[in-house]
Amino acid sequence: EHGLSLHHWEADYIDEETIRAVTPKTGRSHVEDLHLRIDLEGVLASLPEDQRSLANALREKSVADVARELGVGRATIYDRLKPIRDRLVEAGVGEYLHPSGSDASPPSPVAFCGEGKSRGRGSAGAMANRTVTTYSMWSLFRNCRKAVEWRYIHELVPISRDANLGFGTVIHKCLELWHGKRDLAAVLAVVDGTYPARACDDDQRREWHLATAMMTAYAAKYAEEEFEVVALEQVFEGEIVNPATKHPSRSFVLKGKVDGIVKRGGEYFLLEHKTAAQMGADYLERLWTDFQVTLYAHYVEQALGIRISGIIYNILVKAKLQQSRGETEAEYEARHAELAAKAKSGKSSAKRRMPEADEEFQARLAEKYAEPDMLHREVLYLSRERFEVLRSELWELTQAYLEAKRRGVFYQNTAFCFHHGKPCPFFALCRSNGNPNVIENFYQRVPANEELRGEAEPTAAEAV
Repeated sequence: EHGLSLHHWEADYIDEETIRAVTPKTGRSHVEDLHLRIDLEGVLASLPEDQRSLANALREKSVADVARELGVGRATIYDRLKPIRDRLVEAGVGEYLHPSGSDASPPSPVAFCGEGKSRGRGSAGAMANRTVTTYSMWSLFRNCRKAVEWRYIHELVPISRDANLGFGTVIHKCLELWHGKRDLAAVLAVVDGTYPARACDDDQRREWHLATAMMTAYAAKYAEEEFEVVALEQVFEGEIVNPATKHPSRSFVLKGKVDGIVKRGGEYFLLEHKTAAQMGADYLERLWTDFQVTLYAHYVEQALGIRISGIIYNILVKAKLQQSRGETEAEYEARHAELAAKAKSGKSSAKRRMPEADEEFQARLAEKYAEPDMLHREVLYLSRERFEVLRSELWELTQAYLEAKRRGVFYQNTAFCFHHGKPCPFFALCRSNGNPNVIENFYQRVPANEELRGEAEPTAAEAV
């Protein structure tokens, strides 16, 4: 089948002769082409499931083959492709489309080229029926299978969310805006809008101060960057492959989002933002165990056809300074009387301690964030062998999950109930054996994979 093709720009995966045959002379740079490729991937990821499955199937198969697998005529496939092509043109990536092949063939609205590596042998129908999973789910499954049952099968989350996760989400949004527009005033406007009740709410005031000082210091320290931003909040989706047979899972696909993709010195890196309570040698050493971002690097390579050399960890430490609230009139009178009683004269010149002004507290925070360890970047280079290990581990997790679901047994890991010194968000559920009254009063149902929708992850357990 011949029709319209999408360019693929990486000679690592497609030979130069093929590229010359299908790619017109655009005059664009390699980075510009990559930007277009990333825009395309974003549009495809936003399509409805049936359209995305059809598009993915046509990346590796002809219209005739897909029509045969779905049991429909080729004309039906052409009709189904029309809204996909319209969406690409509407999103401004229509220049990926160019005529190719014989004019004698029916003009397919769009035919997709391969993504560099085979996506597997599953049919378009099979892809539509597979469960979208994330790193959060598999990480939680490794830690406690019962927690996965509560979150991903029953779709329960606590009504009361973890404040630390909420602050991290705010900083991620601010960093996305800063790296996209480099406009500090716009970033601080987002911070102001996030905490509208800060004048009367102590928690909001505290987080507002911290976010304001953190982003102001960040903009000053990284006013000039050593890298070029290629993409921000890039979504990807890929196969979970059996390492023995090289066949994709018939049950799951993996989907995720990376904070950024940057280019430095001719190499591509993932940019990973971290907000940390403190940073020391132990914290940096643990970055090697970051299963998530290493696995994501592999899938970004597959989706975009570029080689990811490493990870740039962008670490922002949360200052522990507190704004002085001063003392009430009653507290002052008590302190004044105590000092006067100790004085020989029976008097005291002590004055009432007034609340610290916002400007004064921001000045103290600015001084703190001038310390070098408060904003830090650590570069880790990736090991190709590590990719294979993590892919194998991911496959084993899928098999263990399917077995647990088949048997209906998701056992508890009681060693995880008080991880990081606080109860797991699902502790009340386990302790009550899933009591309906506990669910009704303390939990709510929220569809899984919130991080893919640009929302805060719902539980501390998922963030582990």
